[in-house]
Amino acid sequence: MTTEQIRRELQDIRYYYSHKVMFDRASDCVAKNAAVELARKYNEAVQTAPPKLYDLYISLYTDNNTQASLAEKWGYSEGHIRYLNRQLYAFFQGAFEKTDKGGDEHEDGR
Repeated sequence: MTTEQIRRELQDIRYYYSHKVMFDRASDCVAKNAAVELARKYNEAVQTAPPKLYDLYISLYTDNNTQASLAEKWGYSEGHIRYLNRQLYAFFQGAFEKTDKGGDEHEDGR
């Protein structure tokens, strides 16, 4: 999975969470949108992220903060938030590569 794919999917997740009430209501009478499953996939993967990246994911993508507003809240520069966001992308790339390869093994091969 490319960084660009992850970026696009995270944008869809952000949109889903910013309109979650509508998505939940519509799933009762129409069908669940694919964004619901996408959010589940990323939420599952982020469980093993370092705490700062976990917090970043929640703050940017589920709480719908912008990088600028988050930088102000956390007392960082916007450049540092962008740096952390790139680390988050890399984390997801690694997590999804492990999943695609059946990476439920421990690092020592157990």
